[in-house]
Amino acid sequence: MNQPADDLALERIVNTPRRGLAMRPCKPCSIHARRQNVPLLQAARLITETEELKAKPRGALRDLVEAFDRWRVQKDTLPHTTRRNRAG
Repeated sequence: MNQPADDLALERIVNTPRRGLAMRPCKPCSIHARRQNVPLLQAARLITETEELKAKPRGALRDLVEAFDRWRVQKDTLPHTTRRNRAG
């Protein structure tokens, strides 16, 4: 949350807990990140707006990106003892 450009950290948690993503769907994100010279999270955000991934992994990746956005706001507004991963 504190380092949105930490690609290694994102790679470590992209499928923990299982989100229907494997390293294969993340490969296009990595390629896009390198080509555009942007962090992996930003590339993931951009790639979810395309048809490059199949619907299910694209949706799972979009959910993860949205969760990161939500958590980033929460880290500044909620005490760490009340933060939770809530869908929706």
